[in-house]
Amino acid sequence: MDKTIKGLKPLSDDLKIDGSNYRILIVHTRWNSTVVDPLVKGAKETLINEYNVKEENVCIYGIPGAYELPYTAHHLIEAAKREVNIDTDTPVIFGVLTCLNEEQALLRAGIGENSHNHAIDWAGTAIEMAKVRSIKEF
Repeated sequence: MDKTIKGLKPLSDDLKIDGSNYRILIVHTRWNSTVVDPLVKGAKETLINEYNVKEENVCIYGIPGAYELPYTAHHLIEAAKREVNIDTDTPVIFGVLTCLNEEQALLRAGIGENSHNHAIDWAGTAIEMAKVRSIKEF
């Protein structure tokens, strides 16, 4: 029995997704690197180790702060579409911590006792949404 209270319920083995053909872009802020760096690391490791995404297909791009996230994500997605000459929709996962204090931020970045790195959930969500994008008919 799954004891998950918060966070993403794990996929059953028969629903596991192979992300070996997926390209993932992680755009992160350089602000609050003590919190952000473990989140980026957790997302990247989860994509590679849990979903078989090839390391060279995980692109990481750092920007100054949170206000720059929407523009940067949009611009980089558009640039990638032009590079391969396609016009397609792209799932975007918005992984932002909302914390009242630094202690909560550290715990949600997987730092400290009884902590959980929320980027692990964001990575799983990205893979699942990429899979949904591949559905051709329902």
